[in-house]
Amino acid sequence: MSDIAASRGRASAGRLTYAAIGLAVASAAVWVLAGVVDDGLYVFIGVLGVVAFGVGLKARRDERRAGSRGRLALTAMIVGGLLGGAVIVFSVVYGISHLV
Repeated sequence: MSDIAASRGRASAGRLTYAAIGLAVASAAVWVLAGVVDDGLYVFIGVLGVVAFGVGLKARRDERRAGSRGRLALTAMIVGGLLGGAVIVFSVVYGISHLV
């Protein structure tokens, strides 16, 4: 019974890891598109980055419980967190600078 539960938990962590990596890569791709096409896409970078960070955090916790290191989940957390955080910080600074 415990073998089934362990393998099911590992499969769930793997899916979350791939979802987090996909969101982080999508965030990076939208970053490039926002620089080339339209500045309005930066909102999507913030959302995708924060979601990638959250999903990566959950996947890393699940993988550590399953006994794996979770390097892909950590990578997704770093990339998504940095891109999402940068967009959020710059948006706040931009908003404050226009208020003053």
